Amino acid sequence: MDNILEIIVVDDGSDDRETLDSLKKISKINNVSVIRQKNSGPSASRNIGISKASGEWIGFLRFRRHYRFRASFRYRKKTIKK
Repeated sequence: MDNILEIIVVDDGSDDRETLDSLKKISKINNVSVIRQKNSGPSASRNIGISKASGEWIGFLRFRRHYRFRASFRYRKKTIKK
């Protein structure tokens, strides 16, 4: 049976110890992938996440400082042009 959920976390250049420790811990969870990249902005982060995703549907969450999340958007992967 295929996994019904895949979580891809794209870190856009975090350098604080708390975040790095959290990323290390969550990378050990099944169905979670952590991708680290040099600070490139939200568009580049979404693009790398899309390229690594294997599912048909994609949702985005953008974490902001002070534990706020930005809106989530869902897209069918095949409708996103590469």
